[in-house]
Amino acid sequence: MPKILILIRYGITARTLLRTSFLDSLLAANIKVIVACPAFDEPKFLAEMTAKGVQLIPEPKLKKRLFERIYNAIANALCFEHPGTTKTLTMKWLHEGLIKPENPYKLRIFDFLFRGLMGVLNLHRSRKLRQLLLKLDPLFCKHPEIENLFDEVKPDLFFSPYPFEPDAHYIAEAKKRGIPAIGAVKSWDNLTSKIRVACEPDHWIAWSPQMKKEAVQYHYVDPEKIEITGTPQFDFYFNAQKFLPRDSFFKKMNIDPQKKLIVYSPGTSWTYSDEANLRMIHSIIMNTDFPYKCHLHIRKYPKSSVEYSSITNELGITVEDSGSVVPQWTDRIDQSPKDLEHLRQLMHFSDIVIQVSSSIAVDAACEDTPCIAYHLDKYDKVVPWAHRAKRCYSSEHNQLLIKAGGMRVVETKNELKYWLLQYLEYPETDSEGRKSIVSNILWNTDGQAGNRLAKALMNWLP
Repeated sequence: MPKILILIRYGITARTLLRTSFLDSLLAANIKVIVACPAFDEPKFLAEMTAKGVQLIPEPKLKKRLFERIYNAIANALCFEHPGTTKTLTMKWLHEGLIKPENPYKLRIFDFLFRGLMGVLNLHRSRKLRQLLLKLDPLFCKHPEIENLFDEVKPDLFFSPYPFEPDAHYIAEAKKRGIPAIGAVKSWDNLTSKIRVACEPDHWIAWSPQMKKEAVQYHYVDPEKIEITGTPQFDFYFNAQKFLPRDSFFKKMNIDPQKKLIVYSPGTSWTYSDEANLRMIHSIIMNTDFPYKCHLHIRKYPKSSVEYSSITNELGITVEDSGSVVPQWTDRIDQSPKDLEHLRQLMHFSDIVIQVSSSIAVDAACEDTPCIAYHLDKYDKVVPWAHRAKRCYSSEHNQLLIKAGGMRVVETKNELKYWLLQYLEYPETDSEGRKSIVSNILWNTDGQAGNRLAKALMNWLP
């Protein structure tokens, strides 16, 4: 029986791979699936995976040597993680260097200046430097913990849904042993917002031609190594399932079905104050001159632990979590199939989704729901100049949505009110743009991405 070892550190990734047709297809082909993850002993998850026949093992805790940490920091700053590589990384450099309070001041300033110098040198454009570092990387990716894992599992193929640090160490070990190493990208913004790819996989999986283009452009990946499959995490939008009656769904949510439903997705670190944003939206829709009766509902960001009880009680709005909290996962979130179906229903019945640099814009587009990109921070004098909220919609992934014409960026209170009224009166506005978002980001909407991804892995088995 062939064995595939998958490293999963995020609950969102577990949702994408283990609760979709991807896993079902592998198991149906009589392939042994072994998952190394931090939530290997979480009771509910363990019971669920055991029932499916998936073996869970603990993710090894890597003991990184000082020299290795220094090498990684310098290599990343030299050839990728500095201003100028992408607009997203430039924003990150400004914010983390001048704003981020949790980092010691002296360390922040040193890092800010060092990365700034690397940006001036434009070394991210040097293909030769990148190739040199790829040759050096395996020397710094040796860990007995990973060697022991591979000795124990003896996989026929290794699959990483996050081919950056620290998965690069596992990819290096697989390649050293002649085991096919496959890398996929877990989120649509990763190729323009994360660190460089060290120890490049043998093969790549991309969601779409756009993602393939980014892998080639920013990471110099050989296009012949990239296969496009779509992503399983959106398959549930395209499989024909009935919706609840509107009244039943609203009753479950404790919302008046006679009101228009406006869903706000918090920006967390991408906005200066979600509370201020909510108060602004609430003041508009509750004003006596606003012609529609509306209900404002918060769908919390999956990784966020922010508490909204005080403002929800004060303003009479509702709030929901995106899933269960499971501290063992790196992102602390666990989304069940039931959670995903609820999201589909929520996007379907929402009249407008307002978000701050969130992938929920893609979810909204899947149900052809109008979407507003909240950007009042841009001209707010209270927001520090270097804060990422000032320029979040210049990031590459957000520009894809804007250029598709599928959402409207609002920068003033008047613009916000105008587009609320426009979308409520004419919900078909920008429908073609929303279709473009779906096709550009997700590629194929046949609901078979999970099966295609599984087939790609099976084709690469020795």
